[in-house]
Amino acid sequence: FPSHDRGAQAERTGNLIDQTDAWNTAWTWMTRASNAGDLRARYLLSAFKDAGVREPLREARGKRRMLRLVEGSRLEAERNEREVAEAGLPRAQYLHGWQLIRDERGPEGWAWLKKAYANGERLAGFDLYRIARYIWKDNAQAIAYLQSTAEEGELASVQLLSWVHGRG
Repeated sequence: FPSHDRGAQAERTGNLIDQTDAWNTAWTWMTRASNAGDLRARYLLSAFKDAGVREPLREARGKRRMLRLVEGSRLEAERNEREVAEAGLPRAQYLHGWQLIRDERGPEGWAWLKKAYANGERLAGFDLYRIARYIWKDNAQAIAYLQSTAEEGELASVQLLSWVHGRG
């Protein structure tokens, strides 16, 4: 079994190297696409920057250390997210809104969800239904969001709207 164990360890180490190469390749290509003006790629770079990217590597004696591929910076990630959202990418507006809500900046996050909804991000309308219904306690506005997104084909909204109408 010792030769099998060495082979398994070599395979795990190879997978880690492949993973590291994959992260580096992804970072390189997203950076190129972002520099070429692709807003989606620029937004995805924020995900890397948000928490950073680290890969575990095993040294020869079995010790583990972390290889830092991308330094994390929430402030830099948020600045990048905001710039992409301000450039008008609805999905970035939606995700930025939720990030702000997670950061306990609800009113600012809700405003971004509304912008995303206005720019065609249907999921934002469904989420705004829940926010209007349970946080703002505005049932009329909640139903308006739900109806609008159901008419646009958001399946979750269609199902919920039929349930709401069924209950009266």
